[in-house]
Parts: sequence; structure tokens; C-alpha cells
Amino acid sequence: MLKGGSNSSCSGFATGFKCIGGSQTSSSECSAICGDGIVILGKEKCDDKAKGGCLPDCSGGVTGYNCTGGDLTHATVCVLKSVQTYQAAQQASI
Repeated sequence: MLKGGSNSSCSGFATGFKCIGGSQTSSSECSAICGDGIVILGKEKCDDKAKGGCLPDCSGGVTGYNCTGGDLTHATVCVLKSVQTYQAAQQASI
């Protein structure tokens, strides 16, 4: 977990974080939400909204998948390598 995760006005939590605790004298403990489709740079490498292409802890893609993209507004897109190979072969034959 990391310290922080509140929005700039400290009136709530930053998008993509879950936070617990905190008071006027102590900080909240916040962590990135894995599986919400929001990639928090430095905390997650892959988040496809829990569709199965990313590891359960969002640390990367599952073996056999090619995963690309992902940011605060777009989920990571993961494609099975065998499907991707098939699609590439179909495009090459056109």
C-alpha cells in the first residue's frame, strides 16, 4: 500500500484507488484497485477489467496473451496469441 490516493482537494479518493482509515491526525492507506480497468502507472502494468488476460495482481499479462495499453481512461486490451496469429495470417492472405 502507498500513502496518498486522495484527490487534489482532499475531499475524496483519486480515481483508481481504494483507501481505508485516515483521520485528521493520520493518513489513509491507499492502494490501486486491480480489476477496475484503470491502470495506475507505477502500481499496475496490466488491468483489463478482470477479463482474464491480466494477472490477478495486475503485475502483467497472463502467459499466452499479448496485452497492450491501459491508462486512467482506457482498460488494457489483451488478445490470445493464437487468435492474434490467426488474425495476422488472415490479413496477410488478403
